[in-house]
Amino acid sequence: MTPTFQHRSNGLHLFALARWIVIAAFLGATGLSYVYLKNQLNTCGVQRKALEQELHELIVQNNGLEAQIFRLTSHASLQRRLDEGFLKMVPINAQAVVHVRPMDTNRLTASERDQQSQYQTVSRESYQRP
Repeated sequence: MTPTFQHRSNGLHLFALARWIVIAAFLGATGLSYVYLKNQLNTCGVQRKALEQELHELIVQNNGLEAQIFRLTSHASLQRRLDEGFLKMVPINAQAVVHVRPMDTNRLTASERDQQSQYQTVSRESYQRP
């Protein structure tokens, strides 16, 4: 009698292999994405720190310039420059003065209110001091 042999092959389980390949690819992509995002976060943090430092420097510079403007436009400084002859004052002619008063908007239509300024020019003859 001849024994019957069952032929068993040690085949690859393709489904299990494909599943592990997909899992490994997913974990690899996730790791690379994490590293990319951490690098992006670090780069943005460095840029933000540089911009904040530049903003602080501009604020300090602006404060210094405001102090200089205040000093140069003070009454004492302007008076000193006038006395030195650096500035010259010219009297204003009475015909060059224009008086304005708020416009009476109750008498105007809506389209006239949109087209006109909120002030109206007053001639010297009709101007009355308050």
